Amino acid sequence: MSDFKPTENHIELLQAIPPSQLKRPSMPISVYLQEANDLYLWSKDDWPELLDAGLSAEVLDTFLLRYELLSYFQLQWNKEKRQSPAMMDVFQDKLREGKQLHVSVTKSLRYAFRKHPKLQEKLRQIARVSPHAALYQSLNDLAVLGEAHQDLLQAIHFDTRALAQARQLSDELPGLAAAAHPPRGETKDLRDRAYAYFKEAVDELYSCGKYVFRNNEDRRIGYRSQYMHRKGRARKQSRNSKKAVAEHRKDSAEQLRERAE
Repeated sequence: MSDFKPTENHIELLQAIPPSQLKRPSMPISVYLQEANDLYLWSKDDWPELLDAGLSAEVLDTFLLRYELLSYFQLQWNKEKRQSPAMMDVFQDKLREGKQLHVSVTKSLRYAFRKHPKLQEKLRQIARVSPHAALYQSLNDLAVLGEAHQDLLQAIHFDTRALAQARQLSDELPGLAAAAHPPRGETKDLRDRAYAYFKEAVDELYSCGKYVFRNNEDRRIGYRSQYMHRKGRARKQSRNSKKAVAEHRKDSAEQLRERAE
């Protein structure tokens, strides 16, 4: 595994790429990186001819750097995506616990305040479970309200430890929610920029190689994406298959009409 780590200059270089140049990857990044590596190795023996045909030396000089930048930021993005499902499970468990506790405490307070209309009204105003932010606040408010009237709760033998639990969940849930729904910001943006930066060089190398070896299929074959080639063939086969089915149905319909006549 590479120990490459981008510098501030590298990050500034990526951040300078205009948003208009950011494109959605046309294939899985792992496949793209492997094909780009194969392309680089394939092209090595052809560098003199490629440079003579106008390929910028900068493409070859920076090719490995561009490769490393995309590899690095794709790895970081993969790590972030893997962390989210695990934190989502933790958050959902705590959220269920919070909702169940909210129902239990609300019912107990409603009973304890049954002879106190003003407290009943106050309870009605704070007992909210949606959206999530309202639930977090409501758990805290229930704890505050219950602690302020412990004499009424003691009269119904309410376990006041539930109020401390409500306050604790009120504190924990916002942080868990943030961890479960991380903003897809800087890492994803840098991955997309690294892809655009690398794609510029890869496209140049593909294009030049196809031109230089336009009459030499043995060398030209190395300057095309095998993934996109297979995808194109599959799409063509699918179109031909659909066309054959449509023609078969048309013939069958015509035969039925002829029999009906």
